[in-house]
Order: sequence, then structure tokens, then C-alpha cells
Amino acid sequence: MQTNPHRIRFIDSIHVSDSTLHRREDSVLAVRSFVSQHVERAALVGLVTPSSRGDADHSLDELAGLADAAGARVVMRMLQERQRPDAATFIGSGKVASLAAACDEANVSTS
Repeated sequence: MQTNPHRIRFIDSIHVSDSTLHRREDSVLAVRSFVSQHVERAALVGLVTPSSRGDADHSLDELAGLADAAGARVVMRMLQERQRPDAATFIGSGKVASLAAACDEANVSTS
């Protein structure tokens, strides 16, 4: 029976000492820890008006996809129902206060 020389090279290459394996596992854990500490945590906020009632969830889903593509982790989604956007805050001052508290609790990235 003939053996594949590429297969033998692959098998030989996976033999590593236990200390090397532990160093590699520690490196992977360190990278995962660094990444999890530095991933932006995003809050998505949408406005539901009488004319946009059916589109709000779809819009937030699309925004979540964009946030994910940019490397952010969506940790909170919020919809506000209003007749029209508030000129100063878009979602209204009461909802802004609620949003700020929820973002603080969810450790949403602020910069």
C-alpha cells in the first residue's frame, strides 16, 4: 500500500511537546481576552412612526448586520414610538434618559 507523502508531513507536523501546546493555548486565551475586552459594544435605537411601523424591526436588523460587519457586538436594541422625531433628541428626552441608564448598565461603548 502506497502512502501519501503530504499526509505523513501533516501528521509529523502536529506532534508538539506539551509545553509548546500549553504556550499556544495560553496565547490563544490571551488573544481572546484582549479581543473580548476591546470589542465595541453597541446599542441600536430606532424610531417607530405611524408611517414606519412595519419597517422598524427590519431597519434595526439591517443596522445590526452593519455593526457586526464593523466588528461591534450589539448588546441592546431599543425602539421608541412617536408621532414624529423629536427635533432636539430624535427619540425624546425621557427616552434619552432611559437609554443612557440602559447603556451604562449594558457597558455600551461610548467612544
